[in-house]
Amino acid sequence: MNGGISGNAGVFSCADDIAILCAALQNGGEWNGRRILSPLGVKAMRTVPRTTASLGRTLGWDNFTAYASNNGDLFGPNTYGHTGYTGTSIIIDPDNDTSVILLINAVHPEDGHSVVRLRSLVANAVAASIYPIPRIYTDHYYKRFLQFMDEPAITSKDIVMLGNSLTEGGGDWSARLGKKNVRNRGIIGDEVMGIYDRLHQILPGHPAKLFLLIGVNDISHDLAPDSIVDMIRMTVERIRKESPDTKLYLQSLLPFNESFGRYKKLIWFLKSTPVWRRLPKRKALPISIFFHYLQRREQMYYAVS
Repeated sequence: MNGGISGNAGVFSCADDIAILCAALQNGGEWNGRRILSPLGVKAMRTVPRTTASLGRTLGWDNFTAYASNNGDLFGPNTYGHTGYTGTSIIIDPDNDTSVILLINAVHPEDGHSVVRLRSLVANAVAASIYPIPRIYTDHYYKRFLQFMDEPAITSKDIVMLGNSLTEGGGDWSARLGKKNVRNRGIIGDEVMGIYDRLHQILPGHPAKLFLLIGVNDISHDLAPDSIVDMIRMTVERIRKESPDTKLYLQSLLPFNESFGRYKKLIWFLKSTPVWRRLPKRKALPISIFFHYLQRREQMYYAVS
């Protein structure tokens, strides 16, 4: 019908040509002194229309759908890209003037090889080699951080509850557990690296026990499972190094309400491979409580209120 010409399988080219396309898009539609696209055309191509914002797609590009894992975790929020069935990938970060082109063939000689994780890892490797990511937290984080500084220092007799909103929301853990010297060091909305960046308020006191509950907010930020596990591993290793006599308990994540639409992308990760199972058991004592809080309804997991 089309004389053998069809765009349904994408545009076939080489890395050099794709690099020219990326360079033109990064340069407002102009390359080598020649205007290819108008600046407004480029802006339209990388801007998600307000009427379809929930879809996460622009005119021909993917910004933040569930299939945009090839963007990795470290590039800027305006990053956009596209993938191909054979394993190919393009991502373009206009904020940092960086593009990543990955041309591979995962379907020859046999189909069925997944490269989803590989794409994300390649993007992370490129981004991490280019610039450091400044970590900025919420106003509430810094408010609690200063509050902890005004409290009595952690001692070797203390039990520290360290985590996010579930921990902070527990209030007076000493009264709740009927034990003395239980300290609440939870912060609503905290993430793994937020915990890491305030360990210096805790570890010099060498607490007797430390209960760590963290990770769900990182999932809501669409981080890849490998990235979350690596950050938790780094946090655990720092605790073990700086306070080796502290008994560390790593709690599994709790179930969540999928109706929020922020966690579906990685629910397979939670149900099949809890993060503590992928960490050396000699580093921390795992506490698995995920499945104790589940109920079954219409083949969907949801949080017990």
